[in-house]
Amino acid sequence: MQRASLDAINARATADRQLQERQMLLKEFKAGIWNVDEYREKLRELMHEPSDKAEPVKHARYSPDWGDES
Repeated sequence: MQRASLDAINARATADRQLQERQMLLKEFKAGIWNVDEYREKLRELMHEPSDKAEPVKHARYSPDWGDES
């Protein structure tokens, strides 16, 4: 039950973030920062980003074993 709630909250947050990014991109286009082709390319990048982008994969690093110095 909690997992489903967290998934719903995360999905909503992701959707809100994507909407804000698209709105900002449109404002930048209207301000003349991007030309039509650049705007379309940036929009295409936003629409096709992976959903797990927010969580990077963590790789464990192990330190070498120290010799027994007794």
